[in-house]
Formats: sequence, structure tokens, C-alpha cells
Amino acid sequence: QQELQQSSITNGKINQPLKQPLSQINDNKKPLNELRSSLTKHNKPQAPLFTPKQNETEIEIKEMKEIISNEINQLSNSSNITSNNSNNNNRQICLDQFELIKVIGRGSYAKVFLAEYKKTKKCYAMKVIKKSIVNDDEDIDWVQTEKHVFEQATNHPFLVGLHSCFQTESRLFFVIEYLCGGDLMYHMQRKRRLPEDHARFYSAEISIALGYLHSKGIIYRDLKLDNVLLDIEGHIKLTDYGMCKEGLNRYEKTGTFCGTPNYIAPEMLRGEDYNFSI
Repeated sequence: QQELQQSSITNGKINQPLKQPLSQINDNKKPLNELRSSLTKHNKPQAPLFTPKQNETEIEIKEMKEIISNEINQLSNSSNITSNNSNNNNRQICLDQFELIKVIGRGSYAKVFLAEYKKTKKCYAMKVIKKSIVNDDEDIDWVQTEKHVFEQATNHPFLVGLHSCFQTESRLFFVIEYLCGGDLMYHMQRKRRLPEDHARFYSAEISIALGYLHSKGIIYRDLKLDNVLLDIEGHIKLTDYGMCKEGLNRYEKTGTFCGTPNYIAPEMLRGEDYNFSI
């Protein structure tokens, strides 16, 4: 793990994602090769756990396209886009530059679409948040924190990064990496139990991702199977930064009670202050 971390992150700077060394943890390529084989079988990835009904998807796509037609002419330079991809020098991006394909996720605060960027034909996950639910300072802080962590995560090999973000009059949009390998919850439900070498492989990559966030003063606070995504090659990426806490140094603690009930740490349940160990 130390060798892997040194080769992935040097002096706080992220190098390009590695290819060969990542598949050689403990000289064992089984987890990577087996998952790659299952993902590429029949030349398409396994279906995600969440599969909405076809008619629901069509209705939601139609509704979003109506929003596009109603709001796109009202976009001004100030409400267009703030691009956060280091390779995109503040280019303007807006909603009509994406083709919405289907709904791939729903949550309490957001809906996630699979969308194709028309210019490059590349697919992204588009997280859409209604402004009507972002109605107090706490909600605004949550959105700003998630955006900032997405920016910090961009180009890291084990964190889902941000392509761009923009807004219309009624909604906020985060365009993020799309990973077609499903999440660990989906794969655990299929396999029921992971072999030890598989678990060790995933744990090493998760540890590196968390270590990077900690080095930036960020506590993740929502580590669960649903938030560990897999790419087509079998490597993991953490996603969903809505529960993150920023700006902590190694000696500071915080006490906010948050997270997913089944995964909350004992220290949090006991009402104790905590730090990066959570």
C-alpha cells in the first residue's frame, strides 16, 4: 500500500492514473482480471443496481428537456457555467450541450442522469439539484462543499472528479465522471462475500483515496458500499461528497452527527467529537 501511495501521489500532487502497478497489489491480479472479465462480457458492462422503469425515465427526460427549452434563453454569462476541469480554460458550457440518455439514480436532494456531451460524444453523470431545496445557509454550505471537493478530486485515480458545473434559474448541475462498473453494493449482492484478496485490493485503493482527502483537510464521513464505484478495469472511485467536512487540520475535531444510519461510526453514535479517523 505504501509503494502504491508513493507512486500515485507525490508531494501532494496527483500523477496520472497508473495502469500496471495497480494490478500488482500483493502480486495478485485476480480481483482486477476477474472483474474486468465480468464487466466486458458480451462487450457491455453489467447493469447498475438502480434500473428505473422505462416510462418513468422517458417522462423525466421529457420534463428535463422542457426545462431546457424554457430556461436556456434566460441564461446569462453570470449564470451560465463555471468550468472546473483543469483542461478546460473556463469555457462556457450549458444544458443544451448535453443529450440526456436515462435516469441512473435518485436521492433525497438530487436526481442523476446519464448524459452525453455532444461535442466529444463522451458520457457523464449529471447530478441535478433543485434550487428550491437549497433554501438556507446550511444547504448552501453543503452544495458549496460538495462542489469544492469535486474540484479537489478531479484527476485523482480513486476519486470521482468534476467535468463542469452550471446552473439555470431553477436547478444546479454537476457534470461528473461516469463509471459503468456499478457500485460495490451491487457486486456484493451478487457475490454475497468477497475473497480476502479482493477485499484487500479494494481496501488499498479506498485507503489511498481517503488519505488524499485527509491531506487536503477533508473528512469524508459517508463511506459505504453504495459510494464505492468501479470503472471498466475494476479500479474503485469514491463518490458523493455531500457529507464532507472541509478545513480541518490533524489536531482539530468536529461533532456533527451525519452519515448513513447503517454505516455510522460508534464514536458518532456516542455523541463524541471526532477527527479524520471517522
